[in-house]
Amino acid sequence: MTEAAACLLWGSVCPGCGQPAARLCRGCAQAWAHAAPRDVAGELGGCAPQGVAAWAATTYAEPWRECLVSFKERGAWWLAQPLGEVLALTIAHAAPALASGVYLVSVPSAPRAIRERGWDTTRGLARAAAVTLQGVGVQVGVGARLRHARGVRDQAGLGAQRRSQNLAAPSRQQGTGTGAGSWWWMTS
Repeated sequence: MTEAAACLLWGSVCPGCGQPAARLCRGCAQAWAHAAPRDVAGELGGCAPQGVAAWAATTYAEPWRECLVSFKERGAWWLAQPLGEVLALTIAHAAPALASGVYLVSVPSAPRAIRERGWDTTRGLARAAAVTLQGVGVQVGVGARLRHARGVRDQAGLGAQRRSQNLAAPSRQQGTGTGAGSWWWMTS
């Protein structure tokens, strides 16, 4: 059965653009292949602590935005693997000297969001990135080292400024670090 026939029969569409496709359409897959990690610390309006690097896999625009929304809010769990690969690429680009290893710390989702989604999407994304990094020989740990210090609103539908305000210092570290020479990464 061809992909077009399968899409017609089952109603599958690309999460990036809505075109008939079993997964990502060719155009959106090409956009993923051209991800351009970039330093965004200066774009965060003072939310990043002084001296902490902040990187993005790409600009938060289509088809990325729709894919992330599909992953987090519409149950497109299969996107964890390709999103994890892009996150791993970003980590490798931001910190090329990974000899000491990487420890991925996911920004915790609100407990209500985890219940509604059926899983913790940010931790799932961190695990997917870890698999990719381990595949190229990088030592990786993944853990829940943050907890909510206060309530946060669901991020869905919030613009950049409202998202920034919503997440301003909502988490606190719990537990201990992973030792000297370790890298800490937070995914959201």
